[in-house]
Amino acid sequence: MSAVVAVEVYIGMTCFRDLVYKVVHEKVTKAVISLINEEREGKQIDRALMVKDVLGIFVEMGMDYYKEDFETELIKDSGDYYSSKASSWINEEDSCPDYLIKVEECLNKEKERVTHYLNSSTETKLIEKVQHELLVVHSNQLLENENSGSFKADDLSRMLRLYSEIPQVLNRVVNMLEQHMTTLIQQGEDAAGNLV
Repeated sequence: MSAVVAVEVYIGMTCFRDLVYKVVHEKVTKAVISLINEEREGKQIDRALMVKDVLGIFVEMGMDYYKEDFETELIKDSGDYYSSKASSWINEEDSCPDYLIKVEECLNKEKERVTHYLNSSTETKLIEKVQHELLVVHSNQLLENENSGSFKADDLSRMLRLYSEIPQVLNRVVNMLEQHMTTLIQQGEDAAGNLV
């Protein structure tokens, strides 16, 4: 690229930033986050046109713009969204395993969202926020739920997998699983003793 072209590109980007971007980026951010929330609710959105291309503008302006003007708002909104969902699910689900199935589905969908249209630098922050709202905030309720002990092997595996990345709760999960296994072993020994 020649020096003249580089100067023209710089001037064009500066004009775009000052005359267009600064005026509309907040509205665009809100609109994109609204579309993401619609997708979270199961509605189809045009990922390529409405989200990926629009988010490309933030990235083209520079990663600082993407992070400060979009990503920060997305993470905050995602926290609010999943906090509301978690409260609703905790109250409607009878069992910890059912709740954890929903959590696992949400985490998988958020990872898919990053793959399809968010910048890869967003994944860790987004997943940590979702894990915090769905798993950490409600860990006491989940682990102390009277139905938490009625796990099948898949449920135990899911619980360990979901909490394995959350060190502040993992020890409690491991202790609960140890108690569950001890109870199962004791029941097996009692049943074997009754057969003799």
